[in-house]
Amino acid sequence: MSITLTNPYYLILLLLIPLTWFYLFKIKDQTRFRKSILIFFRTLLILLMVLVLTDPKFTKNSDAVNLFYLVDISKSIQNLENDRIKSFIDKTSSHMDEEDKAGLIYFGGNPSLEVALKQEFDAEVMQSEVNSNHTNINSAIQFAIGKLPAQGKNKLVLMSDGNQNIDDVHNSLQLAKSLGVQISSVPVSAWIGDKEIYIDWIETPKNIQLNMPFEVRIVVQSRQKTKSNLVLLRNGDYISAKEVDLKPGKNIFLIVEQVKEQGLYVYKAIINTDQNNDMVYQNNEGISFTQATQKNSVLFVTNEQKEKIPMITALTTQGIKVVTKPPNELPFSMQGYLDYGAIILNDIAARELSYNTMEDIEKYVRDTAGGLVMIGGPNSFGAGGYLKTPIEKALPVFMDIPTTLEFPGLCIVMVIDKSASMAGSISGQTKLEAAKLALFSSIELLNPKDKVGILAFDWEQDWIIPITTADDRVAMAEKLSVLSGGGGTDIYKALVKAHSALKKIPSAKKHIILLSDGMTKEGKFKSLVDKVVKDKISISTVALGQGSDIQLMKKIAKWGEGRDYYTDDIENIPRIFVGETRIVAKEIIIEKTTRPFVSAKNDIIQSLPVHKIPKVDGYIITYPKNSAETILETIHGPLLVSHQYGLGRSVAFTSDLSGRWSKNWVNWDYFAQFVSQMVKWTIRKESPHYYTVDIGRKGDKGFFKVDIIDELNQFSNHLKPKLKVLLPNKNNQTISLEQIAPGRYFGNFPASEVGEYYFNLFGDKSEHLIQYKTFGYSIPYSDEYLLIEPNETLLSELAEKTGGAVLDINTPPEDLFISDSQQKEYGASLWPYLLLAAIAVLIIEITIRKLQTLNRI
Repeated sequence: MSITLTNPYYLILLLLIPLTWFYLFKIKDQTRFRKSILIFFRTLLILLMVLVLTDPKFTKNSDAVNLFYLVDISKSIQNLENDRIKSFIDKTSSHMDEEDKAGLIYFGGNPSLEVALKQEFDAEVMQSEVNSNHTNINSAIQFAIGKLPAQGKNKLVLMSDGNQNIDDVHNSLQLAKSLGVQISSVPVSAWIGDKEIYIDWIETPKNIQLNMPFEVRIVVQSRQKTKSNLVLLRNGDYISAKEVDLKPGKNIFLIVEQVKEQGLYVYKAIINTDQNNDMVYQNNEGISFTQATQKNSVLFVTNEQKEKIPMITALTTQGIKVVTKPPNELPFSMQGYLDYGAIILNDIAARELSYNTMEDIEKYVRDTAGGLVMIGGPNSFGAGGYLKTPIEKALPVFMDIPTTLEFPGLCIVMVIDKSASMAGSISGQTKLEAAKLALFSSIELLNPKDKVGILAFDWEQDWIIPITTADDRVAMAEKLSVLSGGGGTDIYKALVKAHSALKKIPSAKKHIILLSDGMTKEGKFKSLVDKVVKDKISISTVALGQGSDIQLMKKIAKWGEGRDYYTDDIENIPRIFVGETRIVAKEIIIEKTTRPFVSAKNDIIQSLPVHKIPKVDGYIITYPKNSAETILETIHGPLLVSHQYGLGRSVAFTSDLSGRWSKNWVNWDYFAQFVSQMVKWTIRKESPHYYTVDIGRKGDKGFFKVDIIDELNQFSNHLKPKLKVLLPNKNNQTISLEQIAPGRYFGNFPASEVGEYYFNLFGDKSEHLIQYKTFGYSIPYSDEYLLIEPNETLLSELAEKTGGAVLDINTPPEDLFISDSQQKEYGASLWPYLLLAAIAVLIIEITIRKLQTLNRI
């Protein structure tokens, strides 16, 4: 045991002692005895205060070792190595002395403390969660150094393949050296198998011309001689597949391609091999983007034949290329919409679009500057069930309407099939459960003063909720919860019972919604429905699944002056019931002749004779958003509304343009000009600039570099371009690009995720700045799956420069916890005690001097 001064340089202050002596000896009014006492106490006080400043501590020599195991658990490490890693840790830690401490840190793209430093070390079952798609050795070492104590010999044991792909470990190497932290390396085998095959990269031209052949270059790496199947996809569609012969090393394949339509294309190459030969499947595909440019076309979504749609003919005569598709043929990802400048939804119901499709269209408008036009009809807007959907977000109108438009005195009876077939399960949910949800969702939409009844039927009929006011929602939910299925199907008797009850109710409007999933017994339906209609009761029907009597349900709805629905997806049942209830409960559809009036000037109606705007015979009531501009209006609400949504634009025309409600518009001399201007207003704008783009990444940081040249072939300088990045996780970020050279702009984006990235380059509204342009980039698989051998050079460098060693995982050393030099272990500081002593000396000295003064008096 010894004492060490932490701040010995304060000892120079001891020179104050002789100076104090010199000063005190010069005092003449003191006796020699009193001077001696004063000098003694003043010298002791200075000595104690100097020692306080030097911070003395008890120290002893120690052989204690503090050691962290840093274990790489990224995806590049074989699972087979886990047992060997644990065995190495167990065997080396078994040689710890009582003073030694060990801890465990797992790392990949980030470090995580699994076991803190402690003397009773045990590598327990792993609980840490790290990003295994990357390897960041630098952050793991810095994290461990921050957890090491000041006392004892500090060591790190790095167990990794050494293949870092984020950051650089050399950044922490100097820190470890300066702090005396010793790093030993244990090379761990990567996942690479002797028969591994993977796609190194796929290359396509960045820009291509339509109908011109070009090459798709695919590079496949193989560690064996074998046969495999090479598949090529374009925008998710199958293009070709062929058997290829692979030799060890690099294999290059060229496939000739050409495209006929403009747009951004995603090419994906897949190499299919025998699973027994190829250990990892994640690296068996590659992705490349290419851009085919031409004048923008529009996607027209409709269920009608295009020859029968006047709007398509009008757009074509105005020079707009139109591509028509039914809802079930829409792209499976947002990328598929980038081929088009705008999307037109022509009287399409929400139930015909999946929720993912609606999300893709909303992002297409918001993030890629695409256009969206919704044309009205009985299946559009609120009548089509778009309330609270992503499509509603993108449109300039709300699907809900003011409560002042609610229909007074409504009575609605829901007639629900509860036969045995309704107990059938689809995707983990029975049809009857979906129907219950639909019923309650519909009841919630009703005014508490409205009346509602629920009649369930099989062979028999049962009033689950007899006709009553829709105010006690809790009681209704309880009654619905006990509804169960069984028996056959008899629609006729159910309608008879519903009719009998409804005709006695004195409501201004009465309606029946009939749902069934099966065939029914025969009955005189036509005469029955005629009686129902005569009593001023309407009927709508919902046929569920292929087993339902679809034709009969359509006839009942037609005879009953209602609407017929069909779906084979139980998730659509709540949407249908909510949409139908809203149509009945509120006057959403207005079918009477109305002349709209102009409420705002807009480019859409520029140069049109606004005093000759045709009448409409029907439209859907909507409610304009605050950010929207209502261009044409009726007494009940907007007819033509537009607004900017994110980077894109959208338009709502609440009447149809097929002739049912708009025969005056279709026959108008300015019809073609009107629809052309409406669609062109939304279309993604063409840019007058030319671009050379370089997109890449380093580690988890991507870069976007673009050279912008104007139409005069001059660099475009002093722009303020922005980049909206749509990440694989569907989130987006907006990045400002900085000019770094004439005409060249640069920015970084996060690139830690595997998948496809989409970039929309845009500027402000100045005519001198760029307009919207979309690009793509992909990370097909994690860098951890690249065919790379362990980086033994880096692991050796870390050990050599910090005084460590390269260790063999199969031969755990016994001396890992033996310190090569004794370390000082510091005990408690002594300065607090010395400070107390100094204060005591000061008090004694002051007391003596006071006593001396009193004695003189």
